[in-house]
Order: sequence, then C-alpha cells, then structure tokens
Amino acid sequence: MRCFNHPDRDAIGSCKYCSKGLCPECCADLPIGLACRNKHEALVERHETLVNRARQVQYTAARGRYVAPSFLLLMGTAFCAYGWLLGRHDSLLAIMGVGFLLFGATLLFLNLRAYGRSASG
Repeated sequence: MRCFNHPDRDAIGSCKYCSKGLCPECCADLPIGLACRNKHEALVERHETLVNRARQVQYTAARGRYVAPSFLLLMGTAFCAYGWLLGRHDSLLAIMGVGFLLFGATLLFLNLRAYGRSASG
C-alpha cells in the first residue's frame, strides 16, 4: 500500500477514520491507532471516547437488567394481593397489579433475550 498524500512512499498503516494509507510523515501515532496528522486526530479520539462510553453503558445496563423487572413484579404482587385482600376481585388495584405483573414479566423476558443470562460484559 502507498501513502495517499505521497504516492512514491510506502504506507506504514492506514488512518483509523478515513482508511487512507499513510507514511510516517503523514500519520499521527495515537495510543488507539493511526490518524491523518492535523486532520483526523481529534475525530479518532472522539470516536474512541464514544465507543468506550457505549461499552460502559452496555456493561451497566447488563448488570442492572433485573432491577426494573424485579421492582415491577414486586409491585404487581403487592397490588394484586392488596386488591384481592379487600375482597373485590375486580378492583382497580387488582387490575393495576396484573398490569404490573405482565409488564414486569415482559421486561424480564426482553432483557434476558437482549443480554443473556450471564452478567459478563
């Protein structure tokens, strides 16, 4: 591969942003890869920051995948029990409880499907 800016020179690598071949004079060697000197350095660093933030969000979301479903299932159980303990099986509390239970079960199913059963991220 040849340098994009200097076709007479061999490239030592390619820019992480635009994938153009770069010679030692044209490239900036960043800790995360090569970039076009004075052109794409900041963009490559921003891209790496975004990737790292997204990785952290995914890890955090995967760790907390049981929190919301557990709360919804607990509240659904409490609403159903309280509604039925009042002796009116068609009460608003019992209906709300069933809604919480259905929503909690659905969210649990979707989270398990999205993140799997293991917490490794």
